Parts: sequence; structure tokens; C-alpha cells
Amino acid sequence: MLAATYGGSYLSEYRRLVAEFDRRPKTVLSDVWTGAAAEVGASVSGDWSSGFEFQLGRAQARVDQWETHLDPPEAIRRSLDKSHVVGRLADAGVAVPEQVPFVLREVRHAIARVRQGDGRWVLKPRAGSAGEGVTCGIEKPAHLARALVAAAAYGDEFVLERQVVGATYRLLLLDGELLDVVRRDPSSVEGDGGSAVRELIRSENRARVEAAGSRGNHLVKPDFDCLLALRAQRLDLESIPSAGVRHPVKHSSGDGGRLDTHSVGLPSLASELVEEVTRAVAAVGLRLAGVDVVTPDLGRGITAAGGAVIEVNAPPGLHFHYLAVNVPANRVATRILRRMLET
Repeated sequence: MLAATYGGSYLSEYRRLVAEFDRRPKTVLSDVWTGAAAEVGASVSGDWSSGFEFQLGRAQARVDQWETHLDPPEAIRRSLDKSHVVGRLADAGVAVPEQVPFVLREVRHAIARVRQGDGRWVLKPRAGSAGEGVTCGIEKPAHLARALVAAAAYGDEFVLERQVVGATYRLLLLDGELLDVVRRDPSSVEGDGGSAVRELIRSENRARVEAAGSRGNHLVKPDFDCLLALRAQRLDLESIPSAGVRHPVKHSSGDGGRLDTHSVGLPSLASELVEEVTRAVAAVGLRLAGVDVVTPDLGRGITAAGGAVIEVNAPPGLHFHYLAVNVPANRVATRILRRMLET
């Protein structure tokens, strides 16, 4: 289905770009930890691929890509089960979206819920991370059917989730302390007055490959979520946006890049919101977590603003906090490494 819409040559180039992107050393990700070691005065060996070893006096710590080993493997596995997490959050009184968990043979229940026509929905694999297999903006059973094709690559259990209105924020917490907040917008492209959306996405992906991670940790994936996001703006892949106008090309923020990531000052957050997020991490049983909150208003509690906690991520991707376009990086890895060496 995607080949008919995007074209075989586009998809072939995308696969080639992904392979090239994966081959390139991600200097940003390595700099996160080598920079943290320098700031705390620890020695460091290794790299992103093999893992980092740190030593400060007699204290030692290790990082394997995203894994800091602050949380036990079983806690991380539980955090990947979306239905399990939502149940724990609901029991703790944390606002969560309405959900319909199902397996493929029960898809009629999900179809019936979508058919009621009372808003947009998100389809997710029940176990997954980094936005893989996620489609937002589902309004019709036909949308759900196409979304299932993408999600089925990640298992045969799914979650249909009410799409919450508001911006998506990633809050990073360590041992109950809020370290940083970024707003994660969906991938977007800026019109030049002559190029179609398809070409603008292609140019963005090429730029991300050349930047080797400093413009984003993922390429803009050609998927049904992209097509629905464009349709919601009355655009398609052949549309030519006006020069200087940015358009989101996804509903999901899973593959957003540097230009779509914005640092948020901690004082702008309501104390009630911080308390709810702290309670969410405790309910899932994690020390280090990135919590995704969708809300229209950071100045109010999540429940009061009509928002929801949509993910509790472990281990969290720290690169988001180093790629914000509007201010210098908040070096959260330094604070995390100090805690690791104290443990």
C-alpha cells in the first residue's frame, strides 16, 4: 500500500538512507557520555556501540547505549507493556487516555469503538518503543485497518488509545527529581515555494544522514501516520507548501528531529503536574524514566488541563535533551552519571 502512495523509488532511497544513517557514528550520542565523564572527573573507555565504562576512584559504572543499569531488567520490561503501565497509572490516580487493548481476532471491538465517531484514536503495538508501529489520527475503520498493517510488524497484541489534545512533552526524572523537560513536536518540513512535500521530506532525511545524529536520531519514516497528518491539513505528498511555512508531516512525535524539539523551562510547570508525573514514575517502579505527557497547558495539573500521561519510557532516550533547537543542551547525563557512581 505504501509503495502505491510513495512510489517504489522513494521507498528504495529511504531504505538506502536508513542503512547509511545506521553506519555513521552517532557522535552526538557518544558526546553525551564522554562529556558527562569529563564534567564529573571520571575516566571513560569504550564507545556507543560497545558500551562505556566509567571509573572515579573506586566507583565504577557502565552504560550500554540507552541502558544505564539504574533500573533492573524486569522493571524495564514491565515499562514496555503499555496496558500494564496504564493500569498501574490509573490505580495511582494518574490521568491516562481511554484504551482498548486487543489481539487481532478481537479487532471487531476496536472497530466498533472507532465507528462511534467521537474523536481521533492512536494505534500502538502493546509492547514497543521509540514510536515504532504507531499511527495517530485514526477516525475510520479503514484507517484502523491500514494502521494494523504497520503495527503487526511488532507483535500481535495492540492498544487503541484515545488521542489527547495538546502538545507532547518529555519529562526526565531521576529518583523522583525532575531533571529536564522538552516539547517534542512531530517531524515537520519548511516549504520553499517550489518543492512538493515528498521532496521536502526527502531533503530533510538527507540532511539528517549528513548530520549523523545532530539533526535527529531517526529519519522521517514513510508510513500511514504521515499520510493522515497531511490529510488533516488538506495536503498530500504532491502538495507544494508556501515558502517559509512549516508543516508537520506526522501526527506522532516518534521521529521528530532537532528542529522539532524545544527546551522548556522548569518554572513554567505547575507543581501539580510535576507531582502527577512523579507519582507516575513511582507507580511503574522506576528510578530513571522519561515520561511523555500530552497537555494543552503546562501551567495546570494534567487532570485539570484535560491532558494525560501517554508513556513512561525506560530507559529514556537522553538525546532529546541535547538536541533542543532553542537553547544550549541541558547536560542531564552529567547528573545521571554522578548518581550512577554513587550507587
